[in-house]
Amino acid sequence: MATEKKRNVDYNTLKVIMKHLDPNVRIHISRRIPTLRNLDKIVPLKPEKVILGKYTTEIDDTTYKVGIFRQFNHQFPFYESVSNQNMTGGVQLNLDQWGLHPNLMPERELQHNMWMNSWSLGVFTSWFGFDVDRCNEPKAASLGDPYILDHQRKMQDISLLQHLYICRRNQIPPPFSMKIMVTISRPSGTERFYYPYDRTLEEAMDEVNMKIFGVRRTPQVDHLTLDSFNLDQKPDFKFLVKNLKFTDYVARNKRQAFIHLCQKFIHKGNFPLDFLQIDCDFHAIEDLAQVKTARKIHIDRIENDLSWFDNLSNMSNSVVHVAKNANILTPEDCILVYEKWMRDGRSIGTCHTYGLRDEQCALEILEIVRVRINEEKIEDRWSITVPVNSTSCIHISIHIDYTVWAYRFILRMEIVPIPWDFS
Repeated sequence: MATEKKRNVDYNTLKVIMKHLDPNVRIHISRRIPTLRNLDKIVPLKPEKVILGKYTTEIDDTTYKVGIFRQFNHQFPFYESVSNQNMTGGVQLNLDQWGLHPNLMPERELQHNMWMNSWSLGVFTSWFGFDVDRCNEPKAASLGDPYILDHQRKMQDISLLQHLYICRRNQIPPPFSMKIMVTISRPSGTERFYYPYDRTLEEAMDEVNMKIFGVRRTPQVDHLTLDSFNLDQKPDFKFLVKNLKFTDYVARNKRQAFIHLCQKFIHKGNFPLDFLQIDCDFHAIEDLAQVKTARKIHIDRIENDLSWFDNLSNMSNSVVHVAKNANILTPEDCILVYEKWMRDGRSIGTCHTYGLRDEQCALEILEIVRVRINEEKIEDRWSITVPVNSTSCIHISIHIDYTVWAYRFILRMEIVPIPWDFS
């Protein structure tokens, strides 16, 4: 059988796939394709615009193949010859291009072998009434054996039926149904899923998404860790959790426990960063509507404890949202950072780099910096140098890297000697 030619996924098909894929996968793709960054405006294609075929996209070590194809109701899937299907016998039938109309086949055989990928010669021997084992016997090798002649005649009948089937197939299109096939190939194995395509494409892809990825209609936050927070422990600092919404993936008891803790701490203005661990990036999510005391959890001032700097590097995706009126990156904070580093034994030249891959977070922090230094515009690269004593200063730089990720926010702090031209 001819090998299938692999085609790259086109723009329209990729939009359909991304609309209903896992949110982690969607964000992963959107960072590499700037035109697909705004996922909210992606509209699924209409069914009549979908081209029949298979399209693939590779994400890390996983290959996703999505195709819409016609499945004929009365066509047998013959893919291999008899010899390749663990069948014994001297009669070798090549079934690659052989077909038989179901109306010409006994009902019992049809029902039993409708969707069988591997056929036994018993299907043909029981129908035509000849014994394959007898054909294999050395004593029956003579061309004058009447049984062999009868076998050859019946093989000619099979060829005639094949010709009749081909003629009928070309004249009368057999009934078919549309199917969506999704193939997910991982190093551990390959999974295939088939779904009916008897509705709109959006409904069909919703069913595909529900089957593969589970019930995740609003997949914004996937995991919550409640064990890392002690109710009796006072939080060290404050921060903003902006527009948080839970999904059906999170257990109901965890949602209720989280809401209870929010109600307990929101009126104090304190909220622990270690309490909420988000494993996936997210951009725009809804408010905590179930929290009665306030719609959002705000912070307007970072306390003197600077553990929030170290916590940035410990977060896998560094999803941090800060309020626009938060006082960050002030000279006082720089001095506190310097004193903390010196207490830890760090010398001049030590630096830390924190990467924030969330585009919205980077833009918000740049907006904060712009307001604090009273500038009209912050370029992609921005820096500030603050003296901390007579010999040293702390240099803080901010820039957005477009090379690897679509947006990668870099916050870099470094203790450097005071330049000669510094006043």
